[in-house]
Amino acid sequence: MNAATARWEKLGAKVARNDPFWDSKAPAREIEADIKAKERQGAAINYSVFRGGNHMYKWSFAYDIEGLRD
Repeated sequence: MNAATARWEKLGAKVARNDPFWDSKAPAREIEADIKAKERQGAAINYSVFRGGNHMYKWSFAYDIEGLRD
C-alpha cells in the first residue's frame, strides 16, 4: 500500500496520511480526533497505518472505529 499511494501521489492524487503510525492501543477518541484532522485535508485518498501487528490483527481493531470504517 505504501508503493500504491506513492504512485497515486506521483500521478497527481492528493493523499492524506497519518504521521507517525497510529497506536492500536490508543484510546478510540484519540484516533477519532486524528481521523477528523485527516478529513480536513480534503484528500481523495485517506491512508492510515498502524504500528506493529499485521492485517489479520489490525482489521478487527480498525473496523471498530467509525471514522475508519466510513
